[in-house]
Amino acid sequence: MNRVVAYKSLLYGQMARPVWQILLHVVNHATLHRGQAMSILRQMGIAPPHIDFMNFYQEPTAAGRALGTE
Repeated sequence: MNRVVAYKSLLYGQMARPVWQILLHVVNHATLHRGQAMSILRQMGIAPPHIDFMNFYQEPTAAGRALGTE
């Protein structure tokens, strides 16, 4: 997790970050987009689905589909 990865950013040029920071960015960025999607649905008058990961696995049919048991 502390291994440093070098990459090129379109905005900032050459960059280097430890793996743990990159993973945290990916999770945080995905959260941003889920929130944006929920906001758009609400603005359209549509009740957004439950997207919480823990709730997903509480629903037997969703968990079964994800695990391939249904």
